[in-house]
Amino acid sequence: MIDVKDLKVCSDCGTVYYEKFSRGLCPNCHTNNHEQISADSGVGSLEI
Repeated sequence: MIDVKDLKVCSDCGTVYYEKFSRGLCPNCHTNNHEQISADSGVGSLEI
């Protein structure tokens, strides 16, 4: 089970990734610029 508090969203490219699997770096653009996703930040109601 993936815990939402361990998910990060990259500030540069918008990729959402699991911090423990990627060693804290974005798997897409390999930067360390990320924001914490909180349960009340609108997750689940994102406009695609």
